[in-house]
Amino acid sequence: MTVYSKQNPPPNQWVSLVKRSIHEPGTVEWLDSNIGNLLRAEIHACGYWGNIDHIFTEPCQENQWLYDPETESFTGYFITQYENLYGFWSHTYAYRSHFFQIFTTSEKRSYYTAGDPPQFLIDDLADQGMEVVIWDKELSKDHPLLQKAKAECEALDPPLNKSIATRIWNKSTSETFPSEWEARKQKHLKQS
Repeated sequence: MTVYSKQNPPPNQWVSLVKRSIHEPGTVEWLDSNIGNLLRAEIHACGYWGNIDHIFTEPCQENQWLYDPETESFTGYFITQYENLYGFWSHTYAYRSHFFQIFTTSEKRSYYTAGDPPQFLIDDLADQGMEVVIWDKELSKDHPLLQKAKAECEALDPPLNKSIATRIWNKSTSETFPSEWEARKQKHLKQS
């Protein structure tokens, strides 16, 4: 079994994907199809060797592929899937987010760090069924109130995505959660 370190990092799989691009390097088509893998390759070079499931906001021509000319860097967030994030209670997974800044000049060092995206992005991802666990707030992973609410999500007719319960949990305390969860559940049932 190979042990990886800063001196012996794993192969950068993202670089090989960019090299296999069918588009002419430097064209808009090439950027559109490769920017995600280019950013992943740079994040890998910074020392994050795990899988990167999503980069957001999604890099595209309208947002200049996340490039900021003032700082001469690409900035954004990426999320990674974590299995059993909620301990033995969980039968699924959740996501954690990281902030990255990739500089185009060699004077500044590129980096990534654990970081929470803006709330509207957490909400957008929750609407897509992706639970983003907040870093700076302790989430009581196996708290019975949260587990009960997640079980209720599946039992509702129609079912409610479990990420909604987690989102409410992240925004509340164990004292306020029962009333906030009940209000959200009733709203869901009235919309059905």
